[in-house]
Parts: sequence; C-alpha cells; structure tokens
Amino acid sequence: MSSKIAGHGRLSSQPQARNTKSGITMTACFMYLSDTAQAEDVDDLNVGLVAFNKVADQLLKLSKGDLLSVSGDLKINEWQGNDGAQRKIQIVVQDLVANKVTRPGGRKKQIPGQAAQTEFCDPVPEAFS
Repeated sequence: MSSKIAGHGRLSSQPQARNTKSGITMTACFMYLSDTAQAEDVDDLNVGLVAFNKVADQLLKLSKGDLLSVSGDLKINEWQGNDGAQRKIQIVVQDLVANKVTRPGGRKKQIPGQAAQTEFCDPVPEAFS
C-alpha cells in the first residue's frame, strides 16, 4: 500500500527525460512544495518528481520556475542529490496541472537599449492613419 499526496509549487529544476530499461519514457525533476499555512519556521520542501508515459511528456514541456499542482504516490527514499543535499521524499506523479509562465500579450522580453516593437494582427484602417 502506498500513500497518496497532492501538492502545489514551482519546479526547482529543469525536467529531464530518461528511458527505463524496458523502454518506458520517464521524466524526473524537483519541485518546491509551497507551505500554504505560511508558517515562519518551515521552509518550502524540495521533493523529487518522477513521471511516466503521457504524464512524463506533459512534465517535460515545463521549465524550471513554472507553477504546477501534482498528485500521485508518495515514496520515502533516501539518496544524495547532485548538489550534495540529502533527499528523502519523492512523488510518482499520476496527474498534473501546470500554469506555464508567459508574459502578458505574449511579448518577448525587451532588451535594454533596443526599441520596443509592436505587432498588430490587423492592419490599421486608412481612416485612422
């Protein structure tokens, strides 16, 4: 029997695609679970995420810093991450809902010193020019 968990937060690492020995698509990354109670003495918890098949493909489309909500099976393992930190909690993601971070209006970030370019979908009618 495994415990179920649901959480909301931001990706703390870029999702990485992998294949299992049996050829199944797998995506792994880390996520900061938000503390909804806003307790001052508790930091956000950085947990490992693992997803398979279609959910792995969805997770792979996200980037570090994107907001998401996940639900799945809670696994308690102990391992040392590449950054040297001890990790203990992992979620095998079964469902996810993501909020892809975009800029309002879909505009690209303006580079300092470069003039802003505005694009319109429809031409301006002659009566207004």
